[in-house]
Amino acid sequence: SEEVYQLYFAQHDGMKSVHISSWPSVDKKLNNEEAESMGDTAVAIISVVRKYKSQKGKPLNADIAEVHVQSSEKGFDAVIKSIEDDVKAVIHAGRIVVGDKASKADIACEGTSLKVGIIE
Repeated sequence: SEEVYQLYFAQHDGMKSVHISSWPSVDKKLNNEEAESMGDTAVAIISVVRKYKSQKGKPLNADIAEVHVQSSEKGFDAVIKSIEDDVKAVIHAGRIVVGDKASKADIACEGTSLKVGIIE
């Protein structure tokens, strides 16, 4: 950390060491709760699929035909559409089915209204 600090930040900060420099300040205007919510949804889906694969003794890069997701959250379809490509790439899914048509969504994500189902 010290070496990186010396190479990239010391000249700008004017401090002799990272250990005596001040903590960065947070710009609350940069907070994006919508993006954080989308990220939380993606992480929840990925976690369920990874746990499923682990329980079945499958490698994380094993292909999944479909992942069914449903939630009572308002705007859920739009959230999934915005993260769909990334989630499919991480979990190696052929497609993600959203909404009421996701009748196979039977694994509840704790603390959310999200349900996930997996079809190999």
